[in-house]
Amino acid sequence: MMENPGAWTFNSSAEWLDVNHLREVSDMSWVREYKKCSGGCEEVFAEFMEHPRWSCEGSPEIFDGGSWIGHVWPATIFLIWGLHWLQGLVVQYYRGAQGGEPYVARSYYQLWVIPEMVESWFKFVLPWFCILLELYLGYSPPTLKTMTCPSGTLLAGHLLGSHMGNWQHAFMYPGFIASGFADLFSHRVTAVPKGVTHGTPGA
Repeated sequence: MMENPGAWTFNSSAEWLDVNHLREVSDMSWVREYKKCSGGCEEVFAEFMEHPRWSCEGSPEIFDGGSWIGHVWPATIFLIWGLHWLQGLVVQYYRGAQGGEPYVARSYYQLWVIPEMVESWFKFVLPWFCILLELYLGYSPPTLKTMTCPSGTLLAGHLLGSHMGNWQHAFMYPGFIASGFADLFSHRVTAVPKGVTHGTPGA
């Protein structure tokens, strides 16, 4: 798919990013088929030059990041979660109004007859699985997505652009884990000050 450009040497980054050089280190037939472009695919390289990303062998990575299901699935989860919070807020507000108590925001809500702490357990447990999906399990075969290029490659030790998105997503989840832990801990330990669950990331 891509050739190893290790034999080429360049005096500046401008030469490295030159369209003619990029054509040399890229299998243009593959680029044309993947990007549905014609001729020299200059428009594809122009887009690449705005946000260049390289493989560990030094060839340009010209492909779209992510997948349709990889974005729709989490969005659906957040939509359902938002609706759950909406019903929990409304129910708690009207229950408080009927009893003469002021509304106090929470970091978790109960849904009908489902046990109260189920949401907190989901926040604490599910993100661990999501981290594994991002960095290892979501690929065939399962492969650890390293943050840097391995030794023995042209760009050894440099950040690997195509994997940075996976690590960025993985680092979002600890906030939810911390929030779930704070919920569960404060529910079990009554001596925990009120409001601790609101001070954790992801709450």
